[in-house]
Amino acid sequence: MTDRLYYNDPYLQEFDATIERVERRGERLVVTLDRTAFYPSSGGQPFDTGILGSLRVVEVADEDDGSVAHVVDPGTTNVELRTPNLEPRTNLEPGTLNLEP
Repeated sequence: MTDRLYYNDPYLQEFDATIERVERRGERLVVTLDRTAFYPSSGGQPFDTGILGSLRVVEVADEDDGSVAHVVDPGTTNVELRTPNLEPRTNLEPGTLNLEP
């Protein structure tokens, strides 16, 4: 089950997390963390977007097991996504996210 940091601080922009699972679902790369500030789609409210390590989060969804799935675009980097908008970010150590199939 993912610890949902947005319940205690809905304005949280950066957080540390541990990667629990990385899996491919068809063409999609899904990352599950032990904790997150990314709000998933719920009750008509859109999901949060932002950066996870150096990857763009393109969808966030609740999983049946209580975890939060972060769908990332492995073809993007942090440099390509710099914008004036505030985006949730997490600090991951380089090399901790294996993108090989």
